[in-house]
Amino acid sequence: MKKLFTCFMLPKYGTRALMATGAKSIEVVGDLLTPLIIARMIDVGITLGNIYD
Repeated sequence: MKKLFTCFMLPKYGTRALMATGAKSIEVVGDLLTPLIIARMIDVGITLGNIYD
C-alpha cells in the first residue's frame, strides 16, 4: 500500500494532499469548538446578569 501511495499519489498530489488533510482537520476542530464557546459565553452572561453588555 505504501509503495502504491508513493508511486501514484505522492509525486502528483503529495504536499497538496497533506496540507488539505491538515486544513480540514483544523476546520473540523473549529466547527466543534464554536458551539461550546458560544454556550459558555451565554452561561457566563446569564450567571453574571449582564443583559446589555
